Amino acid sequence: MRTFSTIESVVEFSLRFFGVLRKERIEISSHQELACVRGIERLKVVKPYDLKSIYRITLINQPDDLEKLSVIFEEFMEWYFTLKKNSKSNEALSESKFIGCQYKDDSNASNDQDLEDDQFHVQTYSTIEMDTNKDFRLFPKQQLSAIIDIFGLIVKKNRSLSYRKWKPSRKGRRIDLRSSIRQCVRYDGDVARWSYKKKIPNFTRLVVALDVSGSMEVYSLFFLSFLHELARHRRLKVEVFVFSTELECLTAIFRLKSFKEMLEKLSSDFSGWSGGTKIGRAIRALNRDYTGAIRSDTLVTIMSDGWDTGEPDLLKNEMENLSRKAKSIVWINPLKGDPYYEPVATGMAVARPFCDEFISGHNIASLERYGEMIL
Repeated sequence: MRTFSTIESVVEFSLRFFGVLRKERIEISSHQELACVRGIERLKVVKPYDLKSIYRITLINQPDDLEKLSVIFEEFMEWYFTLKKNSKSNEALSESKFIGCQYKDDSNASNDQDLEDDQFHVQTYSTIEMDTNKDFRLFPKQQLSAIIDIFGLIVKKNRSLSYRKWKPSRKGRRIDLRSSIRQCVRYDGDVARWSYKKKIPNFTRLVVALDVSGSMEVYSLFFLSFLHELARHRRLKVEVFVFSTELECLTAIFRLKSFKEMLEKLSSDFSGWSGGTKIGRAIRALNRDYTGAIRSDTLVTIMSDGWDTGEPDLLKNEMENLSRKAKSIVWINPLKGDPYYEPVATGMAVARPFCDEFISGHNIASLERYGEMIL
């Protein structure tokens, strides 16, 4: 019976297997890989049957991938032990490459064109099929472009609202009776032509401050892409700030057309990535240095997990000042996606009473809810 000699050999086999799964179109995240390795080390797994069970528990996101994983596992296991038996050294094993089992459903046609079409279908993601309740941490990087497309739809849907005021219009559904009657005087009281009116669109004013400290690193890329979609729509009056220990306004960078170009420019212009967090100091800078950005009709959004290394009294005073000036404050905390989460961290506990809304932002559905709040 085949078995592994040490836990280290199981981990080494697993790291190779992760790469094979990706090549065979089974998407897994780095967090799933880490959970799998931790499970192997804690359970001291050396038997292939037990190892396969851990793979099924930690690596599978879609039910259809269970059968794929079983086939790929058996093929890779056969290749691995055969090669290890015939190899005289570990160096020879490390230089060898697994070709792959080319898994394909029996329902598909056998010609090459059908296989190419099937590969294209698997690698292309539909916004309709995307799981909007899935935590961003579990999405593979290959799905980022599809998520960005969804963010664009959310922004487009909620970018403006109609206001109470009206203005004249050449045509429309709403008749302007006052203007129509006024024109009747010219024609001896007869209505020769109806006048119309339409609502004046009122574009939302937004101020968004994103925490890019080390504790927010897992979610930062998704929040950055969402803010990029917000800032690109000129009809939304958006000011974007990023902070860790210091606050900086980077709205112009977020308005760049290319997301990749925006990230490169952002990385070079802002030096506070993955550092500590001084939320109170950042909000003080927002209140003091950017007074024109915050008005009575401004929705202020803070994206942070609330882990603060600054002074609680400073944070409390600045949040109080901010709540007096702004229309409302929304706090987006990805940790709230955990059903057992409690806002007991010092920074979050101090700031929470001044927030009008407190949402998670850990998945697409929660950001859709935020999009509705923009109105």
